[in-house]
Amino acid sequence: MLLRQLRSSLIAQASFVIGVLFLLALIRVFFVSGLNWLERHDDVAIDTTSALRSGLYQLTLEASASEALPAETVAIAALQRNLDSEALRLALERPGRDSLKAIHERLRQQWQQGLLPALEQGDNGRFLSEARPFVAELDALATGLQKEHARLQSLDLMQVIVTMLLVISLQLLAIYTLRRKVALPLQELVDATEKFRAGNLGIRVGYQAQDELGRLALSFNTMADALADSHRQLEEQVQNKVHRLAQANAALELLFRSSHTLAQSPSGAGALEELLRRFQPLLPGLHLALSLQSDPDQPAGHLVTLNGNSVADVHGEACNEAHQQVYAVRSQGKVLGELRARFSEARDLVEWEAALIQALADHIGSALMLSRQREHENRLLLLGERNTIARELHDSLAQSLSFMKLQIARLQALILQGEDCHAVEAVADELREGINDAYRQLRELLTTFRLDIGGVALADALQEAVQEFSRRGDVSIHLQAESLAVPLSAAEQIHLVQIMREALANCVRHAGASEARVVLRADGQEIELVVEDDGCGMTPQDDDWQHHGIAIMHERARSIAGTLHIESGQAGGTRLQLRFRPGFLSEQPRGHTP
Repeated sequence: MLLRQLRSSLIAQASFVIGVLFLLALIRVFFVSGLNWLERHDDVAIDTTSALRSGLYQLTLEASASEALPAETVAIAALQRNLDSEALRLALERPGRDSLKAIHERLRQQWQQGLLPALEQGDNGRFLSEARPFVAELDALATGLQKEHARLQSLDLMQVIVTMLLVISLQLLAIYTLRRKVALPLQELVDATEKFRAGNLGIRVGYQAQDELGRLALSFNTMADALADSHRQLEEQVQNKVHRLAQANAALELLFRSSHTLAQSPSGAGALEELLRRFQPLLPGLHLALSLQSDPDQPAGHLVTLNGNSVADVHGEACNEAHQQVYAVRSQGKVLGELRARFSEARDLVEWEAALIQALADHIGSALMLSRQREHENRLLLLGERNTIARELHDSLAQSLSFMKLQIARLQALILQGEDCHAVEAVADELREGINDAYRQLRELLTTFRLDIGGVALADALQEAVQEFSRRGDVSIHLQAESLAVPLSAAEQIHLVQIMREALANCVRHAGASEARVVLRADGQEIELVVEDDGCGMTPQDDDWQHHGIAIMHERARSIAGTLHIESGQAGGTRLQLRFRPGFLSEQPRGHTP
């Protein structure tokens, strides 16, 4: 039973080897423990003989130096105690040490009958004569104990050598067994696995045994047979689906290319007709008809039907035919029409064909909705530009024209009343100045409306305005405009430029300044515009035109959710500061102020 289990299990063989090694280690432990116990007693016995020799030498020296020794001394007591030592007796009573035990008995007799009586009688001469044979016997005892100790050490060495030989033999046997029953079969399994993974489905493992690796090899061969059969079946299925995948890939490629085309151009009838005409050959026998509603927000009315043959049919209701599938063309929850599909052989669509046609319908819906959103955004942009132009004309040119209208009415009243020429000329001068201001404002509006939406065009507009006012008023104006990391909307750029132009106009016309500075920079999430000059500053005598311009600047600042501060400097001059947060960083979209 045990031999059969060892033959059929690598784990049992490994456990057997480990058990033998453990048994050898256990034997070694008990053997070393016993030797240590014996050697410890031998060491004590050898130390005792050394103590006897030392004590005898001490008594000999004392006897040689004096005529008589006292019968009771510490050295005599120590020699007597060592001679009767229990450790020495235990060491000599072991088997095989009868000769050493006899030497110990003779030593005791010599001590009791010769040396001790001589010491008690004070006969130093006799003591010295008896000490010589005693020392010889003592040396023989010590030599014998040392030999016994050396024999124990030799026995320990022999046991170590035998144990090592057994361990090495077991290791060699284990290595041989591991190589023959583990390493080689595993290598064969690994090689077979690599070849199988590389595509060699006919590879098999030749190792046969009753152990675990033998069963693993058998399982591998069984699995390889099953996988080979499955692979043959999969190849047949792949061959059947290659054509379908090619059709689906061509359809997806067509959808991808058409999405790019429809995203860049309006989704008109021509583009949709071309899409249907190119999609139909991908599924042989397929006929498509696309019906679109005129307005997705209204109930279904007139439909435009496209069938891929360059013929558009306009009718009131969709025409239903037998053996056709209808797919809704929708986007963002709105139904834009329907796509009807049928085959020439009047068969039903399979799942992947239906999914592909539905993808085409969704693609058409997204393209139509994108086109309509683009058109809606263009309308909103055009409306925003119209509102911006209307507001600018109302805030500048319309105010100037209203002022001139009042001046004309005043001039007519003066003429009818027959006032003198000086009053008429004063009103005419004011009217001429109003016309010049209106022309200047019109020119500034035209320059502002030509702004491009971008940081470079904004910087160019600021530089152009600075150069214009420098030439007009002979004022040295320094511009420091940093590049802005946050984009500004068209309305924000227009208000920014107009506020700066109004501030420079006041500087040139009213402040009498010789130098001005314009700074545009970003401060955290806010944009700051500073215009300051070295003129006369703000005075109570400022005319109505200047107060009107300041009111317009405040209105522009409020329209972009900003703050405007105008104050006189401590050393003279005027300082204007505009701060606002761009709409790009606002949590809620900022509406356009008409």
